[in-house]
Amino acid sequence: MKVHILSDMPRWKHNSILFPVYKWKKELKEAGFNVKIFYSYEEIVSASADCAIILSRYYMDWQNINKRNDQNQQALFENIRQLKKNYTKVMWFDVSDGTGSTDFDIISQVDLFAKKQLLKDTSYYTENHGRKSVRVWLVDDSPETKFDFDYYAPCPNEELHKLRLAWNLGFCDYRYFPSKFHVLSNYYMSSQPYRAWNEKRDYDFVFRGNLNYEKANLIGYQRNKVFEVLPSLKGNIIKGGRVPRKVYIEEMKNSKICVSPFGWGEVCYRDFEAFLFGCLLVKPVINYFDTFPDVFRENVTYIPMPLDMAGTQELLQYSIDSYNELKDIAREGQAQYLKVITDPEPFVQNIAKMFEK
Repeated sequence: MKVHILSDMPRWKHNSILFPVYKWKKELKEAGFNVKIFYSYEEIVSASADCAIILSRYYMDWQNINKRNDQNQQALFENIRQLKKNYTKVMWFDVSDGTGSTDFDIISQVDLFAKKQLLKDTSYYTENHGRKSVRVWLVDDSPETKFDFDYYAPCPNEELHKLRLAWNLGFCDYRYFPSKFHVLSNYYMSSQPYRAWNEKRDYDFVFRGNLNYEKANLIGYQRNKVFEVLPSLKGNIIKGGRVPRKVYIEEMKNSKICVSPFGWGEVCYRDFEAFLFGCLLVKPVINYFDTFPDVFRENVTYIPMPLDMAGTQELLQYSIDSYNELKDIAREGQAQYLKVITDPEPFVQNIAKMFEK
């Protein structure tokens, strides 16, 4: 099967989504997937294959709902129609961070629609839930959930069969991001952890970030809740604003626990950094959606928190006080993550599953 991908950025730039395709191109080919990546629409539309995959950020102006209009939508639809002349299937890969999507008005134009995270109950996508259409986890009493979504097109029921689970950010080694040599460093990612889970650590946990992060109630609610309870916690805790990346890495390496609230989406760089650094990951529960690689198992690879952050202070204090009893969870999280990022087979199988139907 020949697969062509339209990328929003060239290979030498950081592209966490395409890195596993670059890395395991040979293994994909051996499994029957001949993958080629294009960096301009003019190039990909002049070629032909079994499937064309469009990374949504290539059409950033259209994907940004504040910039979307009839003109750029019709131009995009026409581009897809032209692709269909030379491709048996056209797949739209929504690479936005959240489990929800603002891209469903394109689903009728394509054959497949892929996401990094996919709700287990896909019927949720067929209704307008306001702000919670995109960020499902928003608490009901958040002021942001009271506003109507200025623009949202639910997924038609008859189009749900096109939904596919692609892959998330988890295949890149974020210790080196955003070094200009990150591509090379990722190719030679070691099977050995950056910091073994059982090595001595001086800090209970480190939490860096900014209060009132962006729209406080929209994407900063969980983060702000963690900041609120920090002063009441007992332990050796480092907190504050951003620091140079070298400092951040050293602090994370020396931390027992990593707290990772949601930001723009449910799955983020910090989750995988926690696994690489051997930290015990404490994170809002994510059992309501599927993702790949899926290394998130409640009380097996991470400690779950309620989505509304109820009991945050008690849970974090418990994690600090009971770390010696809980650190096997850090061991299992690191082991499962290292396995999936060093073995091409799960990624190849996931690609095959995307095209099963």
